[in-house]
Amino acid sequence: MASSLPCAIWPPTEFHRRLMSALDEAYDAVRKEIEGFDAGWRSCMTIPKTKTTIRQSPMLGAGGARRDLSGFRKFAKLYAKEEGKDRADRYGFERYQDFAFYTAGDWYEGMKRPLMVAEVESNSGELLGELSGLISIRCPHKYLFIAGYDTLNRLTQFCCQPGSPAVDWAGTTYHVIEIPNDPSPPSQWTAFRASIMNDGDELAFVRAV
Repeated sequence: MASSLPCAIWPPTEFHRRLMSALDEAYDAVRKEIEGFDAGWRSCMTIPKTKTTIRQSPMLGAGGARRDLSGFRKFAKLYAKEEGKDRADRYGFERYQDFAFYTAGDWYEGMKRPLMVAEVESNSGELLGELSGLISIRCPHKYLFIAGYDTLNRLTQFCCQPGSPAVDWAGTTYHVIEIPNDPSPPSQWTAFRASIMNDGDELAFVRAV
């Protein structure tokens, strides 16, 4: 069983560093844009006329027409510009993933190949369901931003239980990142990482440094 994952122009650590830098920039932008940002963050308020909470805004933007503030979008445009293949159909907010970023026309078995997929949830109870969804996608960079509650212990129990679907392809990196109760730049949030070295290896999450 040979892995067929696309390769990014940056190694995983640089890919992650640049993504978090883009999210920090987005955090600063939405904090200036949204009135009552800090109080709304602490109360998990939804941005008016959208389904996006203030806690989700550094990743997803301010909802509706203000998706341009999204840190995911900023990162995707930066990556595509450096690669020299900036196309609008490479990234977007989708029905089955909160955000997906695709390769530039490098298809596999008749389908676009994602370089990165991400989910953003405000409810910690969605942790294992969202992780299972990410496992089902063949993609080298998988992100889950979610409210924190005993996160590492729950991840470890899920991945170690008999019959767990928590295996993946070589070259896959997972980041599960806790959205805090108090506002702060995303690069400061508690995060857990799992890297797959061989096809079929089980996920093993550790606290990210």
